[in-house]
Amino acid sequence: MKLAALRKHIAKVLTVTLLLTQQGPFVSEALASAIISVPQTGTPVGPGVGAAGSAVGSLSPVTLNGLEVRSPGLGRLSATLPGVSNLQPAVSPSLISGTVLQAGRSLPNTVSQNPAVTPTAVSPVLPASTIRGAARRSHPETPLSPAQRAIPEVGPGQKISGIGDDQPLSGAQVDTEHAEKVLKTVERFALSSAEQGLASLEAKAADEPDLGWDSIPAVPKEAPRTVAEASLEVPADAKFTPSPKNWEGEIIYSVMLDRFGRSKDHKSWGDPKLATTRHGGNIKGLLERLDYIQGLGVTTLLVNPLYMSLPAAYHNYWPIHFMAVDPSLGTMADFQQLVSEAHKRGMRIVLDVVFNHIGPLIEYEGGWKFGPSPKKIKGWKYGLQPTELKDENHYHRRGSIDDWHNEEQMKYGDFPGGLNHLATERPATQDILLKIAKWWMKETDVDGFRLDTYPHVAPSFWTRFFKEIREYGAKLGKDNFLILGEIYHGDPNAIKPELGSGRLDAAFNYPNYFTDNDALHGKGPTRWLENGFNFVRGAMGGMMKRLVRFMDNQDKPRFLNDGQPLGVAKVALAFTLFSMGIPFIFYGTEQAFRQMPGMEKLGMDGFREDMFPGGKFKPSGKDDNFDTQAPLYQAVRAFAEARKAHPALSLGDQFIRWSDPNGPGIFAFSRIHEGKEVVVVMNTSGEARNAEMWVDGGLTPAGTGLSDALDAGYAIKAHAAQGGGAKVFVEVPAHGVRVLVRAAK
Repeated sequence: MKLAALRKHIAKVLTVTLLLTQQGPFVSEALASAIISVPQTGTPVGPGVGAAGSAVGSLSPVTLNGLEVRSPGLGRLSATLPGVSNLQPAVSPSLISGTVLQAGRSLPNTVSQNPAVTPTAVSPVLPASTIRGAARRSHPETPLSPAQRAIPEVGPGQKISGIGDDQPLSGAQVDTEHAEKVLKTVERFALSSAEQGLASLEAKAADEPDLGWDSIPAVPKEAPRTVAEASLEVPADAKFTPSPKNWEGEIIYSVMLDRFGRSKDHKSWGDPKLATTRHGGNIKGLLERLDYIQGLGVTTLLVNPLYMSLPAAYHNYWPIHFMAVDPSLGTMADFQQLVSEAHKRGMRIVLDVVFNHIGPLIEYEGGWKFGPSPKKIKGWKYGLQPTELKDENHYHRRGSIDDWHNEEQMKYGDFPGGLNHLATERPATQDILLKIAKWWMKETDVDGFRLDTYPHVAPSFWTRFFKEIREYGAKLGKDNFLILGEIYHGDPNAIKPELGSGRLDAAFNYPNYFTDNDALHGKGPTRWLENGFNFVRGAMGGMMKRLVRFMDNQDKPRFLNDGQPLGVAKVALAFTLFSMGIPFIFYGTEQAFRQMPGMEKLGMDGFREDMFPGGKFKPSGKDDNFDTQAPLYQAVRAFAEARKAHPALSLGDQFIRWSDPNGPGIFAFSRIHEGKEVVVVMNTSGEARNAEMWVDGGLTPAGTGLSDALDAGYAIKAHAAQGGGAKVFVEVPAHGVRVLVRAAK
């Protein structure tokens, strides 16, 4: 009986753990968020590990060859977990209702394949005591980047050092103190993936959670039931909005429709206080807030999928109808009006699209377990549309992934929760999905697509997609239709082959997200920012401009932690908007949405709080979050205005001018474009700092007056450096930012 009770206890604990860390359909995210402990010996290095403490990609596998359980009243038991063999280290050991899960101690190191970065692709993570005891002076006697030329090399050219065994990985520890209390809510409102994680323990899956099968609204009358009835013919009198000339000049603002704006006629489902239900945000609510968004200075709206989905899928990533706007969000006419109004303001709309999977609709004969051959379909839980997609040959039908280290399962398996995997390598399946994509372009006049779960779709599909979407876009007058890929990987060498040359126009800069996060929080030296830049620039070259730079997003924790001063976020926002790449802001960042204590247990759903007045899910506390006088809103507006006034901040090449090797402090860089230099100097410290740094002696010679584009009262002059060239001495207040431009004559 004790063994049975223990198994039941383990099943509950691991079920909660899996549910809390594998929200949504992102397999890579589930890997990167796995809750295991990292031994202090053999700490991994390589491009699979980020300085923020998250592991990404597949370059640093951890074999979880043993599970040790210590539970009050049950003693100690060790067990093997075959089928859980490619989890990635993310956080320290986690206490889950009095039970400690501890990984086996086999942890192989992986060395970067990039010869320019040795031996690891991440910056060193220093103990907090080391940082606190570091020198506070940002002006060493010996310059970090002595220049013998007008424009010095990017940074001092230092190689990135490895992580020592005594230097623990950083990152917030997942708070699962109340896991048992959360269990009932999780079982009701989230997908159960107990099958995947507990197969070896012979645990039984919990009763199916409430996904709202009995609350699915009627399919909108205007939505095509079949692909055949959808026309791609472009009417002679149709008018479409041309593409922007250069996406590097845009600023992306990302919203989750269900959580952003809510009109009076909204529709919700479930308990609005919970993170996993529909809260009523809709397209009309977003439309009503365009003044707020435009006033922020952003230029492009990224909107989550519109596909009709199960009520529980408030994010709309579980399609049950690929050609219908979810009635919970509004109508096709609502979205068309949103796009039209945005275009009138000179703004762009990018739509998130899914081609990897459908919602959890298929029931297999023989159950969920992954098998060597396609399974027979026992039944459909709902009538998927367009109806052509109900052909079983459009799916791999191999069952669910239960071994993340198995390439065959990763290629053919369904995602956690039964998100049935489309056979995107089949030409017939490709034909349907490509027509759906073109139909959305024609019907909505959107300016680009974000490609969800990009690495998990067949390469042959993307080859056709890139060619045909660009050709169809040209017919609509969109010769620079944005194709933005979600590649969740910490190694830029894994992203580089997918950018340019007729493939992706842009991809998210996850490599720098992982290398920069701690330094931007003031938890490490600003040298880490330089190292991170050199790492990505060394791999990507000029293609680094195509990477979308972000502080947080819908899948990652809020950047600003509870209790941190707003200045920390202000500096990070400046870094995001002024550094090389396309800036990205997740809704609520400008209103100081925070990562509050306990939010980790909600998984990704916890990062998506309500923006609108009257919302019940507001971990950050405020009710009305559309305050245009909020300090961070005003900061973003000022940064956006500076970026617009000085094209070098968006289009220029980037040269590191200063970084502090000892701790938080000054980080400075120049952006140079068409013979103009703009110098950005930021301070990650809570104390005022100063530094003397090189500038371009040809573009900013000695005697040149410089003024701060953010503070009209601050002005300096470049002075001659010993041995030639020019320097500037800059003073920056605590958590301050200066944007130095040539003073007007």
